[in-house]
Formats: sequence, C-alpha cells, structure tokens
Amino acid sequence: MRWAAVHFFGVGGNASDRGGGQPLLTWFILHPSSLRCSGLTTLAIPLLYASTRKLTVLTELDVQEGDFVHLIAIRMKQGAGVHFMALGDFYHVFKAGFSRLVGDETGGAVSRTVNNFGAEMGLRVIYVDAFLSSLLSDPLAHTNDYAQTRALRYAVFRKIKEGEGFFYPSVRDTIGMNLAIRPETFDTKGQVMSSQVIQILRKREFGFYDFRYCRHAKWFEGDGSFVWLPETEHHEWVLFGMTAEEEQFMRSREGMLRGNEFFDFMRVSTQSD
Repeated sequence: MRWAAVHFFGVGGNASDRGGGQPLLTWFILHPSSLRCSGLTTLAIPLLYASTRKLTVLTELDVQEGDFVHLIAIRMKQGAGVHFMALGDFYHVFKAGFSRLVGDETGGAVSRTVNNFGAEMGLRVIYVDAFLSSLLSDPLAHTNDYAQTRALRYAVFRKIKEGEGFFYPSVRDTIGMNLAIRPETFDTKGQVMSSQVIQILRKREFGFYDFRYCRHAKWFEGDGSFVWLPETEHHEWVLFGMTAEEEQFMRSREGMLRGNEFFDFMRVSTQSD
C-alpha cells in the first residue's frame, strides 16, 4: 500500500531556551486521502490532519510492513503567523507540569493562566479541557460515525473564527499529539522544505517502526511536481528552500548535519525569522 503524507516543521521564539535548541513544532500532515481514521473531516468543511512526530503519523496511518509512505516536509513561511489552539494541554500541564507541545517555559505560562482563574474556576477550565480532549481521543468514536468529534470541530471554528487549527491527543499513539488545520492555512502559509519516500520494513511494539529511505527530492517545479535525486543517492534528509543564513550554515558543514547539529540548524532557522 502507498500513503501520501506531509511533514511540517516550524520554529518560533528562542530555540536556545527550549532545552538544547529543540524545534518548537514538528508536524506530519497527512494527505486528505489518508483521513479515514481522523473523524474530523467532512466534505462540507475539509481539514488537513497532522501529528507532532513521525512515529505518531505512522501509527495513526496503521502502516504495515512493505508499505511506502511519501513524506513532504513544510514549515511556515518566514514572518507568517498562525492561530492554533490546543485541547487537552491545560489538563496535561495540570497533571504533568509541562506542555506536550512547547515544553516547560510555555507550560509554566499555561499553568499561571489557569491559576489566575482562581481555584474553583481553574478546576472547571481543566475539567472542560479534559472532557473535550477525551471526545477527540475516544478510541470508540468510530462507532457513532465520529458524530461528537465532528460537532466539536464545527463548534470550535464557529466560536473562534480566527482559529486556523487546533491540537488534540492522538487516539492510537500514547501521549502523541495531532493537529487539525484549515487547508487554506496550509496553502497560503506553508513552505515546502523536503520530500522523501520511505518503506516500512518492520512494525514493532510501542509505536516503533524500522524503515528505509527510498528516494529524496531536490526541488519542486512551478506546477508542484518534484525533481528527484537518483535512486543511488542515500540520505536521511534533503532540505531545500532555505534562507541565506541557513544555506551559509549548511555550507560551513559541507552540506551535512551530524548528531546534534540539527538543533544548531533549527536555532539558525529561528534567528533568521
């Protein structure tokens, strides 16, 4: 079986303040044809479906050994801002003390926000957040044709019209996070950074997979078609569409990132915003 997917990574703020320069977000946005397990998309109001980790997206797709997956990496265009919401993160910060999305610093801000509500109202906010999160991560939601999740999605975007997407817990992957995003946000604010095809070699327990890199694109044409490198070239990542600062960083390392140099690259990406 062949799957189409989009891998999105974005940075923001000061990367050096987020524990070793980790990227703010790493998203894998699935092709609309792969939305059979989401329950959030309807023909009337289409959404793109995302996950914050590659392994989460493979788990959500329930890929099997031998499957091919086409991953397309994008990030937000330089200077583009988005309005994303989160369901279940108040509850997670309350229980664990940190945010699953952006780490300790923002998690502390979320915690202070809840505290400002006062004890009684704060607990109400956390309870409602946990309840809405449970609706979206209900493993039995398919038994009623995802009626509750679709109604909640509609209510969220109707109430917060400037919202462009929202995060919520994964059904299939423990502590994994997903994202539902408006297609127009993807179209107008996304920048393609990489395109690769992988093949699943082995499906392991706990949401882990062995896979091999099959092909990498080196660029894309004006009509959106990719220009592919020869099959004989083997890489983990091939990035394009970089800023001048990012290109200079890559040239200084002879075009190769090794070990934790990826986080150094992400720091350069943040500072060039």
